[in-house]
Amino acid sequence: MKRVLAALIATAMVASVFAQAPFTIRRPADGSRVREVVTIRIPKNSIQAGQYVGFMINGKFLEAVAPTVSGDDYVYNLDTKGRKLPDGKMTIEAVLYQYSNDRPMVVDRSSVEVNLDNSTSITPGRGGKLLRYKFNPGKEWIYTLTDTTSVSTITQAQAQLGSRAAQIPVDTEKVRFMWAVDNVYNTANGQEGLIRVQALPNKGKDYTYLTLVGDSEPKKYMDYEMHPVYTRITSTGREIFSAFPTYFPLEGTGGEQSRLDLFLIYSMPILPSNAVNVAEPFQAAVPQSNFKIEDRWEVNDVFNNLPARGTVQGFEWESGMPCAKISSTLALGADDLKNMENLNQLEGEATKIELQTTYWFALDKGVVIKSITTMTQEALVEVGGSGGGFSGGGGPTGSDQAGGTGGRRQGGGRASLGAGWMTPNGFLSQLISPQSQMFRVQDGISGGPGGPPAGQNAGGVGARGGTGGNGSVGVKMIMRVQSRRVVELEK
Repeated sequence: MKRVLAALIATAMVASVFAQAPFTIRRPADGSRVREVVTIRIPKNSIQAGQYVGFMINGKFLEAVAPTVSGDDYVYNLDTKGRKLPDGKMTIEAVLYQYSNDRPMVVDRSSVEVNLDNSTSITPGRGGKLLRYKFNPGKEWIYTLTDTTSVSTITQAQAQLGSRAAQIPVDTEKVRFMWAVDNVYNTANGQEGLIRVQALPNKGKDYTYLTLVGDSEPKKYMDYEMHPVYTRITSTGREIFSAFPTYFPLEGTGGEQSRLDLFLIYSMPILPSNAVNVAEPFQAAVPQSNFKIEDRWEVNDVFNNLPARGTVQGFEWESGMPCAKISSTLALGADDLKNMENLNQLEGEATKIELQTTYWFALDKGVVIKSITTMTQEALVEVGGSGGGFSGGGGPTGSDQAGGTGGRRQGGGRASLGAGWMTPNGFLSQLISPQSQMFRVQDGISGGPGGPPAGQNAGGVGARGGTGGNGSVGVKMIMRVQSRRVVELEK
């Protein structure tokens, strides 16, 4: 009996200790070096029901949350780059709270001191860094490309008052693709690489759904319908030539006729020609496709390089790799666009086009691991007003009483802004697939008011109704379409 009682007491003591684990930061370890997203781990048994944790960085309160559970720990992810925390010694403090008498009360604290190193350990040197693609034959890089499109409209008058219209998301497209090095060539001007770019099916599948130019809805494409495009480029990424493979049946066989299947046209960013350092501007080049599929047998290049302003934002760690962070900006105003057609023949007057790209180039791997491109076009479109109403008819002949009332036909009906349903088909077509969600837009400006009533002449003919009001004039609207393209290397 005593042995059983002792065993029960020991079990209870173990359970008590297990249920009341000390509140402490298990990870990261005190004195460790951390980068990018820091995963903070706290034993889950140290936080009881109704309690929550607040986090402080270098003595400043960050936020209070109920951390998520992962295994035996509560986990909180601290995005040091997203919060723009400076490099150097950093104190992470976790504070355990619970409510008592309708007020938060501190139950316990735990802290560690770590060394934050998002950029300090990467030194470009006094002469800067020379950035070049590395061509290792047989190496294949897999990326995910995500396009997101949004649209907004606002009147000129509202814009002049400083109003900003909400961006309405209308379309998202995602595709995986391969960027592979098939060969390398040593030339007098440096290395050149033969690159194979090819769309890929969804991970774990043999197909994908895509919306292509000319389609109104996504279509299913099998892996055997996805064909490569070959491009020879310099070590800075400039196109030398591009080619589309063609299949010809063997002589004397029926074979299968050449088919047009799925091709992906994509270029990696063009790197600076010379060595660069932080905050140094340079003449950048932004590749934009000028390719038409019907000309694929007649051309040997598919990109135009648009001049832009480039800047090295810094050297930092991204996705666990030392990288150069580079941005390029291209902006065209009304004067630049006065002799240009709007993209995709959008009706209206193009007023502004902006193209901004930020990319991270891995210094050790010699490849871009992430890029974010935002393209915005603003166009001035005129929304037609409604017509005016007719005059009212005269009243009937009166008796000895008051004359009849003149007609009251009113002015024009309500105008419509892009009547019914509309979609920004292919607007900024190089970055946006044409299929987009439709959305209903607001009503237009109403027509003028009706004419005044007729006079009240006793016994005579009723006066003619007043003239209908003028219809509204056309209204200038600013349409803004923005596409955000994110390309990330799969981990």
